[in-house]
Amino acid sequence: MDDQAAPDMREAGWKHLERLSEHYEGPNDPTLVFFSVEKPEAFICNHDEWVPVEL
Repeated sequence: MDDQAAPDMREAGWKHLERLSEHYEGPNDPTLVFFSVEKPEAFICNHDEWVPVEL
């Protein structure tokens, strides 16, 4: 993954995760990675079919 998050995005994401009780050393903790997905797809699946979900 190529983490290209801007400093203000990292700070906001870190603060949000801390409020959810996740703990990191700070916004530049190497285990905290922000990424985006191009052309994402999602499906609800069971044994017989995959049903696409609009994102």
